[in-house]
Amino acid sequence: MRKMFAGAGFNNRRTGWLRRFRGLVTLASTTVLILLIALPIQAGTLTIELPYDVIVEDPGDVILLKSETIPSPMVGQVCSVTAEGENNSSVHPGNNVEITSANTVTLVGVEDYEDKVTTASGELTLGEEITVTLLLATNGDGVYSAELDIVLNCQAATTTTTTTTTTTPTAVPNEVLPIVVTAPTTTLAAKVLPTEVTATTVPTEVLAETLPFTGSNDLGWLVLAGGVLTLGSILVLGSRRQES
Repeated sequence: MRKMFAGAGFNNRRTGWLRRFRGLVTLASTTVLILLIALPIQAGTLTIELPYDVIVEDPGDVILLKSETIPSPMVGQVCSVTAEGENNSSVHPGNNVEITSANTVTLVGVEDYEDKVTTASGELTLGEEITVTLLLATNGDGVYSAELDIVLNCQAATTTTTTTTTTTPTAVPNEVLPIVVTAPTTTLAAKVLPTEVTATTVPTEVLAETLPFTGSNDLGWLVLAGGVLTLGSILVLGSRRQES
């Protein structure tokens, strides 16, 4: 019985040690993987060698000299491009070399003079492939005879981080506004009405008024004298008729 329990204890210690070992291996592997992912792509130099060659074609012809695949860690890097020529005393002015990857740069006049070092005016961004193309001078002799080393000095592309700020509008409490009803304005046309003039006749009432006599009593005498004269006249006329 003691031997049986002793064997069981040994097996338990062995199983626990194996578990700890496996845990340490897993932790170490994870750490290495994280470090590999976190390490930035280092800048580097890429050289494309074009061995000595003689090409005779028509002036203005375009000839592919070389094509290569870019290493994955260098894709996206930005490079300056330089051509180092070894053409001894054989010169062919006007011959240009184009380097094309994500974009194109031109090495102008790589054979203008002996052992010329030519630097492209712009920078080349690396894609997955790169090609080197010869452009024979349009007014040249149609000959290329040189050995070129195309040197690319590359830097990791600068990453620009854009931060977008989102502004949440503040809720405004509902405000009850008075309702203003505007009645439509009606313009009435002016209408000229006929003018009716009514004459009002005010009755004139003349009141008879007896005024008191304020004169002298000579009127009685005058009436009496007139009567006497009239009577005398009648008598005279009567006497004359009897005489006749």
